[in-house]
Amino acid sequence: MSAAIATIDADSWTPRYEALRVIEIPLIPERPMGLDGESLGLRVSGHIDIEWWGNGPLPWATLNRWILDTISYFRTLIP
Repeated sequence: MSAAIATIDADSWTPRYEALRVIEIPLIPERPMGLDGESLGLRVSGHIDIEWWGNGPLPWATLNRWILDTISYFRTLIP
């Protein structure tokens, strides 16, 4: 694992943050099981900590898409 430091300007982050604020997800979704693949998650210290395997539960599709788009955005910032 490696780490990188990048600057995120407010003009490009604010719309992403606002899109996250309106995503609604059920807190007790179906629980798929798996033995391989990737797991994704969202953690806001002291507020929420959720994780899912693969594409996650169908009701979380909007959140999963936001996470994947945000990961892609972060990758564009790494030199």
